[in-house]
Amino acid sequence: MFNQTHKALAQQLKPLVKSAARNFIHRLEPWLGPPPAAAAVQAAPAPAPDLTSAVWTLPDRPLTVSLPPIAELLREKHGGEPLTLVAKGLFGDDGTVQTGLLQALSEEQLQAYVAADTSPLPPMQERAHYFGEQHVSYWLNGLSDYLFLKGLLKSAGIDPDGHFRFLDFACSSGRVLRHFLAHAPKAEVYGSDIYSNAIRWMNRYLSPRGFFFQTAIVPTLPIPDASIDLIFCGSVFTHMDEFEESWLMEFRRVLRPGGVAFISLHTERTWDAMARDAEHPIRRHLLDHPYRSLESDTQPVPSAWFDQQMPSERVVLRYMPSPFHNIHTFYKSDYIRTKWARFFDVRELLQKVHGAHQDGVVLIKR
Repeated sequence: MFNQTHKALAQQLKPLVKSAARNFIHRLEPWLGPPPAAAAVQAAPAPAPDLTSAVWTLPDRPLTVSLPPIAELLREKHGGEPLTLVAKGLFGDDGTVQTGLLQALSEEQLQAYVAADTSPLPPMQERAHYFGEQHVSYWLNGLSDYLFLKGLLKSAGIDPDGHFRFLDFACSSGRVLRHFLAHAPKAEVYGSDIYSNAIRWMNRYLSPRGFFFQTAIVPTLPIPDASIDLIFCGSVFTHMDEFEESWLMEFRRVLRPGGVAFISLHTERTWDAMARDAEHPIRRHLLDHPYRSLESDTQPVPSAWFDQQMPSERVVLRYMPSPFHNIHTFYKSDYIRTKWARFFDVRELLQKVHGAHQDGVVLIKR
């Protein structure tokens, strides 16, 4: 029986893996350039690149030395300054939902959250350089997402202090899930990422209660059906060009009925902000680096292209010098409400809910 099931699964996965490999090989061709002209003297052939490796992982390297726990970092950087003032000074009033939740905490509540998290913090090299050397900002930002997700659990009738299963999809080195490990002791916490270094770091430094595993771009999760209560997917679909529907179906498979998925997005609000501001950071990034789009007649896309409304309901911009892992995707809200409603109940679209430039959607499994 197992062999039959195994063979059937292999037959289903084979075309998916082949499709992913073909797509990446096709995208590698312009990056690798034309073959060199034949030389008079044949040199020894260079090893052929592994053209499908990007399906599985990003390049890894030795782990760098970790940072002390947050309480020690706060003593070093801010002395005895009240944490409420530290948080206000670091984030100000950026208009995001998460910052509002963070600033609503009392000094005693913030001190309790700090005391509960005794794990080391990842250095910036192990967190994709997010927040640079601003390590306290990194920790507080993760706490603010935890507070937001805690509210989503309550709205779904799930006790955030009780037993539930949480999946942080593409979690990097645990910016958010570390707070579930520290502040929700009855929860089962799962974290996945395509980068093997992130998984190695979490397995070495975070609580052994967590289940951390590496994923690929091919949509599959080693998690049983209908077993997860909450999925957090921050800044992933903003950089996804392929397998959108397949990943939604995989989320639908692992969520229990009534379970919640939160996915952050670049929407037409982000696009309109770029159109109004020539110095918008995302617009500047997309113009300072050559990006191409199927919707554009010119490559790279010109500055004037961002002065118009979104040209289609879903816009994918690909970084031209690299065949993978550098993509910016934008969605119209109506696209989310109609297309994604095939897979979930679309409960709510929220603005400024993953930084000032990203919105988010709350999905419920029927």
